[in-house]
Amino acid sequence: MFCSHAPRPWHVLTLAALAVASAACAGREGEPEPRAAEPASRSDSADAPSPAREDGPDYFLAVVGQAGVEHCPPAAEGGFGGESSWLAVHPTLGWIGSHGANEGVENQLLALVDQPVLARGVADAPPPAEPLEVEPQMCPMMQMRSDWVSTPAGIRVDRGTRPEGVQHFTATSARGLDTQTLELVLDDAGETVALRMVNPLPFALRDVELRMHYEGCYGKPGSTRVDGPKLTELKPGEVLEATFPVYAEHDTPGPRKGGPGARDHLANTLVLEVGGADAPEGSRVFVDFALRLGSSGLALECSEG
Repeated sequence: MFCSHAPRPWHVLTLAALAVASAACAGREGEPEPRAAEPASRSDSADAPSPAREDGPDYFLAVVGQAGVEHCPPAAEGGFGGESSWLAVHPTLGWIGSHGANEGVENQLLALVDQPVLARGVADAPPPAEPLEVEPQMCPMMQMRSDWVSTPAGIRVDRGTRPEGVQHFTATSARGLDTQTLELVLDDAGETVALRMVNPLPFALRDVELRMHYEGCYGKPGSTRVDGPKLTELKPGEVLEATFPVYAEHDTPGPRKGGPGARDHLANTLVLEVGGADAPEGSRVFVDFALRLGSSGLALECSEG
């Protein structure tokens, strides 16, 4: 049997299929098709789960961050000038405040800051604020873009990802996603970034969407993004593949710089969004996934000139 499909542009999300040709032709024309992943090898690395006695019913797929209370003590002569520090530092899953159900899980999360994880636990009410060792002092205002947020782990960019129905998450276990589950590869020519991601959950995800965010290669940079189409279903163990360009152009030149380079934007952050999941009864799934390429080992830099 012979099937033909119209060619797809570089940014279209694709799924490699293991199905036979007849099954491939039966699907909706142009829709990506999944393939099963090879089973991951067992590892005793630091990314192994640190479970509590019993895992909670909920799942959270996220990139770990940090939050806390910023403290800038005054200089000896008065006014601002002291070294800034952070009080009551705790992990977050994406932008959602989180704590470990025990010290081991808490330390596991803190050790995985800026890394993608799959956490188990329960969505619950935020705990009471812990008492601070000192009275926090106001820090001077920084000149930042409106989507830049200061955190104990550095400046983060708010990509607009916020899962609904969760204010806080108590994790009973957390494991980092290894390269057999999530891999980003720069091609030899340095022109594209290829993604390979396996659904790490034991059930299907619905309405899966990827997009790449880009930061401008000019002073006080702006940003742009490239969207991929939605995938209606990603079954457990199936592989999601996509390719994005390293550079994207913006129609309007950036500020403070003229010429073609003012339109250059460099790939910076991969965002995964999920519309639903076939979770078992009594379980909920949350996703707040914005992975900076730099934290995944891709050290991309704007070209000069």
